[in-house]
Amino acid sequence: LDLLLSEPGEDVFYLFHDPAQSMFREDATATLELREFPIEDNCRNARPIHAFAYRFYPGSLSPKPLREDGREPEVIEAEPGRPTVDAVREILGRLVHVEGVDRSQIAVLVGVSLAHSEVWKQRRFKGGLELWNGGYDAAGESLGLAADRVPAQPPGKIAIETIHRFKGLEREVVVLAELRPDDEKLETRVYVGATRAKHHLVVVVPAELSHDVGKISAYGHQSEAGPQSTAAGVPTSESYRASTRNMHYWHRKPVRQDAAWSRCLIFVGLRLTVFLPGSF
Repeated sequence: LDLLLSEPGEDVFYLFHDPAQSMFREDATATLELREFPIEDNCRNARPIHAFAYRFYPGSLSPKPLREDGREPEVIEAEPGRPTVDAVREILGRLVHVEGVDRSQIAVLVGVSLAHSEVWKQRRFKGGLELWNGGYDAAGESLGLAADRVPAQPPGKIAIETIHRFKGLEREVVVLAELRPDDEKLETRVYVGATRAKHHLVVVVPAELSHDVGKISAYGHQSEAGPQSTAAGVPTSESYRASTRNMHYWHRKPVRQDAAWSRCLIFVGLRLTVFLPGSF
């Protein structure tokens, strides 16, 4: 790690991490006895999404949402297999064709691998709706591409990814689907997936999970519209862009405006760990 710094032995190495997002193994950063600085401002999630996601947060911090926009998350009941696929199709059709959400601002995140995802197997829906993942083939198998070799998302396509691979990323609208009741990491998966959404979150779950995850709502559920929202409660593409521009205000003055700092500071419930020179 020291050799990765521009001035080895002199620079400070900052590690941003959220122990609550440890999906593969228990977080062991605390055992390193490094100096920590809690980050409790949530600049990513609108307040309704924050309230939903932090029902599943097991950490000791008390993150505070700074965004007052957004709409109430939707929890839609659908059994695994075809009912879930149909629910995702209905949701995407409503978001794109009724509420006018730009396809590039939507991400469908699934709780299973793409090889086992019925949603990915379908991936093409009526109305010109198509899911896309440039790192996987039609069977849901990885193409083994390095990050810089994965092609850019084509215009008019909607991104689909597994929840655990989408950690650290975000979209204005996130649709969570194919969550399994027998998943030992279910609460962590819901927490990670929900916190990827900036403005609106839709969760598709089987009846077995619907009461644990939240209040069931029907297709076309209309939340209270915010000042920049359409009649259906989801911002137009221009409103999304304006919302994103407004978000920059919250971390413009306190920190440097390089990409790495700005990106790290929109993570929420994090701990900043500092490696001091000579401590490697």
